[in-house]
Amino acid sequence: SKRVVVRPPRQLACSWRSVQSCAQMPTDEEEDADRIDALRSALELPFYLYEGPSFDDGSWFEACSRGLRGERIEEDQYSGEHYWLAQLRRHRWRVAQPSAALLFVVPLYLNAALQPSVKGASCNGTHFQVLLDATAAAVAATEQYARHDGADHVIVSNSWKLTQTPPEQAPWSKVGQLPNELFRRTFRNAIVGPMES
Repeated sequence: SKRVVVRPPRQLACSWRSVQSCAQMPTDEEEDADRIDALRSALELPFYLYEGPSFDDGSWFEACSRGLRGERIEEDQYSGEHYWLAQLRRHRWRVAQPSAALLFVVPLYLNAALQPSVKGASCNGTHFQVLLDATAAAVAATEQYARHDGADHVIVSNSWKLTQTPPEQAPWSKVGQLPNELFRRTFRNAIVGPMES
């Protein structure tokens, strides 16, 4: 059994100590910060980052996509997913086996995929929705997805267009728009984190 130590607040502790020893005591804020740091260092959240031909490793759209002002996509103001996924690829909590994970990260570069510069297609000319649906189908076919119906899956996106349906999703598409029901249905329970960088 764990021993719980209850310490009086600093004010009470100081009332029965000398003024000098009270001045040397850590403040409640310092003790809280130390406890938080200790908890953070002990925290571990193993995650699995999907990989393979049905998952974007950055090559589907980033090489040919440009930001709204013509800048490289990783310099775009909404490039957070690029840097977030780069950090996750080398993070110490990343695990190689899905069975060892608590969270499952679906790598999507939706900011790059939904930029007007790519005109609705990947760098090799494939319609963006075909690729997103291939990702959705690959995820839906996994054991870990079936376990919680995707509720432990994470998508981070800089594109608010993710929440829209055709024709509003990519009105600039030169290859037309395809229905996105498969993608939306597959990830209906996922943790979707819109972010701004």
